[in-house]
Amino acid sequence: MKSPIFIALIAIGVGSASAATLAPNDPSVSGNLQLWLTNAAGTFSGGTWSDSSGNGNDAVTVGTVNVNAPVTYVSPTLNNSAGTIDAANSSALAFTGTADDLLRSSGINGSAGLANLTIFSVYNITSLVGTSNLTRPLGFGSIAGTQANPGNHFNLATDPSVRKDNGQIGSGNYSATIPIATSFIRISRMDAGGVDEWFNTSIALNPVLTNFGTPYTTSNDDFYLGDLRGGNTAVPGFGAAVARSNFEISQVIVFNASLTDQQVADINEWIVTVVPEPSAATLLGLAISLIVLRRRRRA
Repeated sequence: MKSPIFIALIAIGVGSASAATLAPNDPSVSGNLQLWLTNAAGTFSGGTWSDSSGNGNDAVTVGTVNVNAPVTYVSPTLNNSAGTIDAANSSALAFTGTADDLLRSSGINGSAGLANLTIFSVYNITSLVGTSNLTRPLGFGSIAGTQANPGNHFNLATDPSVRKDNGQIGSGNYSATIPIATSFIRISRMDAGGVDEWFNTSIALNPVLTNFGTPYTTSNDDFYLGDLRGGNTAVPGFGAAVARSNFEISQVIVFNASLTDQQVADINEWIVTVVPEPSAATLLGLAISLIVLRRRRRA
């Protein structure tokens, strides 16, 4: 008679996401996290995009600015079905070329300029209309927001370049152009070596500018989204040019530090692959990982 065979099941809890991912609020980097705008469908209301970093740096509609002439900047609109690349998002704020729409998050670095910064942004230039260096979806400092130009801004322009409003860094020196009508991740970093940028449409990093330009300290720490320089109305006192481009922004993450290349790569991967935390029911589920066959000895 054959000996009975007992099957031992060794079970483990369902595993977590790849260890290569790094969440923006992970303890290793959260001390430098200043602003996190994400999940617009759940965090944007009444013209305010709430800050998810825990710092209270909400981005609010600029409203009326009246220095050289009155201009009223309005709120963007919510797009709940945006085609974003960030895995946790299907919503974005839509900025239109036919309106002057602009948000501002004021004093996000304790009212001090930044010489070291890292910006992760996920956006889509749905249509590029007008001068590309005036199409600036986001960045530090905005002539449109103040009708004054202290210079030393850090605006992410579409030519592509970093525009300071007293100069520019990188125009004509990038190894790739801005993807148009495609949601992509733009990572911008400034440190003592200059400016580094990546344009990514997947987990793989695509470096497009490396240690370029002369580093500086931004003139302020007010962060803007929308018509930083272009818009439906030219900025009074600063020329007649406008850029009536349409674009959507689904995520912005700002650090007041120059993150390492590895941290940049890991947060980029997190943006693309992040999955919700497993529920309690999921954690109770057991995944069979190994079957051991054991034959009982006869007495």
